[in-house]
Amino acid sequence: AALQGDVTAITDVITDLFDGALLVVAVPVLRAALALGGGIVAWPWGLLTLSLLAWLGYDAAATWGAAVGLSPRADRVVVEVFRALGAITAYSAGVAQRWVMQPAPGTAELEEPPAA
Repeated sequence: AALQGDVTAITDVITDLFDGALLVVAVPVLRAALALGGGIVAWPWGLLTLSLLAWLGYDAAATWGAAVGLSPRADRVVVEVFRALGAITAYSAGVAQRWVMQPAPGTAELEEPPAA
């Protein structure tokens, strides 16, 4: 259908290509999270990996939901669950990164001297 000029099919092909690129990115991020061996530093990476995988699930459900036999309503629910999971885990990864970057209690942050 994409070769015949169907615009929706062309966007599906482009989305599938970007999904492949996203998967290529998700695997190294997952490996980085696993290499950290747990702890607070691994949380941002783990949440970012979960976000990337949720967005892949979102695209897969949006593209192939009807083809695997989901009703339009069930397909919409699955798509929205993956969308929410992707957005929430991306936000959570940012919050976790902020917590990781906080100075340890009892240590002074480096501050710039006041301007003269």
